[in-house]
Amino acid sequence: MRALMNRAVNPFAKLLLRSPLHFLMSSRVLLITVTGRKSGRRYTTPVEYTRQGSLVTIVSRNDRSWWKNVSAKHQVRLQLRGRSVTGNAQLFSDDTAAIARCLQRQYKKLTAERAADMARTRVVIEITLDGA
Repeated sequence: MRALMNRAVNPFAKLLLRSPLHFLMSSRVLLITVTGRKSGRRYTTPVEYTRQGSLVTIVSRNDRSWWKNVSAKHQVRLQLRGRSVTGNAQLFSDDTAAIARCLQRQYKKLTAERAADMARTRVVIEITLDGA
């Protein structure tokens, strides 16, 4: 299933999010561009997000690999609602208590117990937008 996403769905999402028709999915999905920690290559990935003011929150499963290119206070580029913006990312990958708090902020109806359970298999990236 992941191979299908990477080869078919993700390229379509990238194309759509960069087009004038981005509004069809940009209220919930953005493109994040990060620089490879070893290769120096730039990688762009569509991800779901929530936004509160200048804070963008992304939750990903920890078995994905794209987020490993985000380090503390890492500069990232986002294609957010049709605009290219930058921000500083903070990664929460080991601190399950912090991840659980982020999950509860993002998913209002999530119980503390369920958030703690989910935190073991998730990472959270919080991005503070530049100039927002």
